[in-house]
Amino acid sequence: MRSLHNIQKALDHSDSSHLAQKEIDIHDELENMLNHEELLWRQKKVIHSMRCKHNRRNWMAIKLDLEKAYDRVSWGFIGVSLVAVAILEFLRKVTMSAISSFSM
Repeated sequence: MRSLHNIQKALDHSDSSHLAQKEIDIHDELENMLNHEELLWRQKKVIHSMRCKHNRRNWMAIKLDLEKAYDRVSWGFIGVSLVAVAILEFLRKVTMSAISSFSM
C-alpha cells in the first residue's frame, strides 16, 4: 500500500495528462482485480460451507457466468439445457426468472 501512496504522490506532482489517464487505468484495473478476488473468496466460502454441513444432505452449486455473453444468450437455449441435465422444474423456474430479469 505504501508503494501505491508513493505512486499517487508522484502523479500528483506531475501535470502530464497521460499520467493522469494512466493513473485512472491502473486504478480501474486494481479495482477490477479486487472485485474478482472478493467474488472468488465468496464462492470458496460457500463451497466450504456446503462441504462442512453436519446434516450432509446432497448439495449442488450452479455457477452461471453470463457477463461476457449476456447480449447473445438465448434464454430458450438455457432452459433446454437445464431440462437436458435433469434440473428440477422448481430450480429451472428460479434460474430462468433470475437470469431473464437480470440487467447488466
